[in-house]
Amino acid sequence: MCAPNYLPYSNGGIICGLTICPDESIFHYYYCCYGLLGACCFYLRTWLIILLMVISLSLILCGVAAAIAAFSRNRQRRLPTMDTTTNTEYDIHYRPPREHTVYYTDHSRDRSL
Repeated sequence: MCAPNYLPYSNGGIICGLTICPDESIFHYYYCCYGLLGACCFYLRTWLIILLMVISLSLILCGVAAAIAAFSRNRQRRLPTMDTTTNTEYDIHYRPPREHTVYYTDHSRDRSL
């Protein structure tokens, strides 16, 4: 059986060949790679990788849901609407003029003056 290619270091780190790896933290750790005289390789903790994947997947799903909601709301506005009392269609984009709307009057045709 082969021995591991690292040695424990007194302050909690490890020695990989001729390199002393930095201390690990709650979010990452180092492991010896590239054989016996290798270097220190940086790795994220498994729970952190899973947490980042869940957060990114949640953000993507929220974005897709918001896009679907916006599209369906705009689609409902574009659909022709039917008047249920008379069964006739009317234009949903038509808005009657306001009460105090001033209209332009062509006085050139007015012969009463």
